[in-house]
Amino acid sequence: MADITSIADLVPVVRDAGAIALSYYRANSLSREAKADGSLVTHADLEVQAFLVNALRRSHPGTNLITEEGCDSPFDPQRPYTFVIDPIDGTTTFAAGSPGWCVCVGLLDAALRPVAGIVWAPAWDSLWFADLGPGPAYCNGLALPGLAAPDREGKTVMMLIGSHSHRSHDFKDFPGKIRSFGSSALHLCLLALGRGYAVAHIPRSALWDLAAPQAVIERVGAVLRGPTGEALDHRQLADDWQLPGEVLAGTPEALAAWAGSIQPRDGA
Repeated sequence: MADITSIADLVPVVRDAGAIALSYYRANSLSREAKADGSLVTHADLEVQAFLVNALRRSHPGTNLITEEGCDSPFDPQRPYTFVIDPIDGTTTFAAGSPGWCVCVGLLDAALRPVAGIVWAPAWDSLWFADLGPGPAYCNGLALPGLAAPDREGKTVMMLIGSHSHRSHDFKDFPGKIRSFGSSALHLCLLALGRGYAVAHIPRSALWDLAAPQAVIERVGAVLRGPTGEALDHRQLADDWQLPGEVLAGTPEALAAWAGSIQPRDGA
């Protein structure tokens, strides 16, 4: 297969995928069912995923494809590139008619490191993009600057948490405000904007939740860390692509300042 030097050609494809999702958004006829893990899947998820899988097979044949809803593409660790698709991150939010959802396409290199990503939130009219190479990340075409140092007094700091974070962790020692919009990928991209969101707590996640937004946030100086502060190694997830524990995101300075305020609940 040819070397991939850019995924800019996929931006309109991801926008088109978002248009498919929008055609079902707030529709009374939206079908939905629970998966084995208790999460929700809708007809929109499946149609968006099929569209993206077909588009990537045409434009980039010979790459691995990893998708949230599964596809008939076996993973080959010898291939130099892997596309990771989350057709709708925040399906429950989407099905409820709330705007906190997005379409994600990330690209991993041979070591399964995120090297490029597209996150499109149609209901927010916001598209984040990080291409291959050393350039910046973008939101709606504007380059994102590096993140500033956090307010260590916490008066203006906000933390983004997942929909299950309150079940496993206590946040009462965090002096700022807590927000949740229903999409892990969207939470990570909000960090990249540098508008007061300093830390994100993701209690459970999979590769498709993280691949695209991780490529974005790393361009602005943020990192993803596991429960003991370790860097994520996606090669360890090859059995089912599920992360075994919580993930924290923010700049190293923000994590140093606020990670200690997130405490596991007794018995969680």
